[in-house]
Amino acid sequence: MTTSGTDGYDPWWVKSWLGVLLLVAPLALGTAATAAAQEVPAVAEARRLRDAGELEAAAARLRAHLGRSPGDVDARWLYAQTLYWTGDVEGARAEYLEALERRPGDTSLRLDVAGFLADTGRPREAARVLEPLAALGGRLPPGVARQVEDLRIRIAKATAPWVAARPAAWSDDQPLDYHGVELEAGFHPARGVSAALVVEPGRYESNDVQVRQAEIVEVGGEIAIRRPEAPIEAELSGGASVRTDVEDADPVGRAAAAVRLPREVRLTAEARRWRYLLTARSLDADLMVDTWEVALDRSAAPGWAGQAGARVDRFPDDNEIASAWAWILAPIVRRGEASLRLGYAFQFQDAEESRFTSIGVYDPYYTPEELVAHSIVAAVSGALAPGVTLAVDGAVALHAEELAPSPSVPGPADDSLLVPPDDVVTVVFAERDFTPWRARARLDADLSPAVSLRLEAEHESSAFFEITRGTAGLVVRFPR
Repeated sequence: MTTSGTDGYDPWWVKSWLGVLLLVAPLALGTAATAAAQEVPAVAEARRLRDAGELEAAAARLRAHLGRSPGDVDARWLYAQTLYWTGDVEGARAEYLEALERRPGDTSLRLDVAGFLADTGRPREAARVLEPLAALGGRLPPGVARQVEDLRIRIAKATAPWVAARPAAWSDDQPLDYHGVELEAGFHPARGVSAALVVEPGRYESNDVQVRQAEIVEVGGEIAIRRPEAPIEAELSGGASVRTDVEDADPVGRAAAAVRLPREVRLTAEARRWRYLLTARSLDADLMVDTWEVALDRSAAPGWAGQAGARVDRFPDDNEIASAWAWILAPIVRRGEASLRLGYAFQFQDAEESRFTSIGVYDPYYTPEELVAHSIVAAVSGALAPGVTLAVDGAVALHAEELAPSPSVPGPADDSLLVPPDDVVTVVFAERDFTPWRARARLDADLSPAVSLRLEAEHESSAFFEITRGTAGLVVRFPR
């Protein structure tokens, strides 16, 4: 036993441990401070890599950081977003749910998780995640309440059975008029799958020299498969197109597939059989057209958008019309939900054989001849009110030309031939410049989680005709 003067008992090992602590503490504190200083740059660097499109590098940086700091919810949230962008939907879901479990009171995180689940085909799970916020009702801040309502609408659209009515009408200078309505009823038999029954009665009428008309009823079924975790989407429809005025029916159908590529690009392919009723003379014919189309598509992207594609239409007489097109839109102004985009469009069309007749009409269908158009295009969109958006777009040609057909009577004029016989009149082609243009507007309104409305109007002037179209659509859903 030892003593330490008047301070009483002071064993030797106390002094030893105090000395060790005095030596180790600065080292430990310095190491912890260095580690903490490294963690923040690691997350910041991962965010920079992700925003620059280097998703795999960002994911690797975040994965290493979470191995050292599993309780960093912000890093896990960023990791979940990054995994989703790489296409790892299941991995993103696991990270999202763990982040929410660690921080259940974070409103922004809960909204993001619910939105992710709704967008990836898990609407019922999204509804359960959203429920704590939805239950607060009027106690939510206005901005949060709006986001909750938007999510409720998205969830209803993804899960609820629906009925829809879409009346449509158009008139062109053929002259040819149409009015009809598309009636639809559908449901979701499985996650990422929708099925619908469609009935579309319509009436076509022309008063060019003589009255021509066609009454059509198209009946069919549609099924679509879209699962975010799968790289391929598919749509299939089939049915019959019935001409009730002449008691004739023909099969119609469509098969389409899309492969999702990086940077929101999709490779699409489509085959379709449809009834042609776009000229006055086509009302007297039975024209079933087979169409094949392929395209690279980025039209749904919010910033830079574009599309390039090619199509072939084959008619019953074995004549074909080949088409090719490309367009691109660049973001010019973007403030909140409002945007202005400008760009360029190219179009080409050419038929193997012309169907322009010696009396100056296309019979029975329109055949473009070496049509080329270069246009400037613009698109404006924005929110007019919560749940109401307006989109306006248009195009006007900078230069367009075609080989235009016209009747011609060869040889010297003969006054005795007031109406030349058909074997005298020929069709000649000459280069012609023209200025096609188009203007279109669309209004979308979510009136409630169960009811949505769409209104569309369009006017187009082309090498063939000038046409005005109008459509309306009312969709009613029945949330479970």
